[in-house]
Order: sequence, then structure tokens, then C-alpha cells
Amino acid sequence: MSHVLWTAVAAALYALLTFGGMCLLADKGFRQDIKRRLHF
Repeated sequence: MSHVLWTAVAAALYALLTFGGMCLLADKGFRQDIKRRLHF
């Protein structure tokens, strides 16, 4: 476990931005596949 907080925050922010960008820029088929796989 890291004692430096900013690295964990930066990694979490990067993951959220990447996932959000994939959802916003994806076509309908990809969105349906993500909903099916993640049970949304």
C-alpha cells in the first residue's frame, strides 16, 4: 500500500475519465455490450 495519496487519486481519476470517454464516444453496440457485461 502506498503512503502517497496523490498517486492513487491520479490513477482513479484517469480510470474514471477513460471509462467516461469510452461511454460518451462509443457507438450504440458498444454501449449495449458494456451494459450487458457490467449488469447496468
